[in-house]
Amino acid sequence: MNVQNLNICLAVINVLLFAGALTALVVGIKKKVVDPSKVDSVLHTAESAVETVKPLLGATPLAPVVNVVEEALRAAETGAKYAEQLYKNNSDVDRKAVATEYVANTMKTLGVEVTPRIAQMIDGAVEAAVLLLPDTKTAPTTTTLA
Repeated sequence: MNVQNLNICLAVINVLLFAGALTALVVGIKKKVVDPSKVDSVLHTAESAVETVKPLLGATPLAPVVNVVEEALRAAETGAKYAEQLYKNNSDVDRKAVATEYVANTMKTLGVEVTPRIAQMIDGAVEAAVLLLPDTKTAPTTTTLA
């Protein structure tokens, strides 16, 4: 189960619990089982329960979740290819810096704050993406069929 599905499940459970508590409260008041003067205390408890669950749901219950590692790896691959292309056209380009900046900008666009730990992950992702690139020092080999 991915994180977005978990958020949806938590939101549904939260709504059902709140609706159930509200129904029980209304029925209890009508049957004179619940003292109306204590309703404020019950509502305060329900509100504090909602506030406890809210951080688990993100900004909104159905907010899309960004998998930072996957997005960084994907951006690092694209950034490394972009930097390699620039290098082939202009040898004065610092490929790692270009690729790292590309990934950092992608993370910022996705709403991810680039902290020192994220920057360290970006550095590793760029290094891995560069290792996957073909060697630029050697000419591509071609095979001919005889």
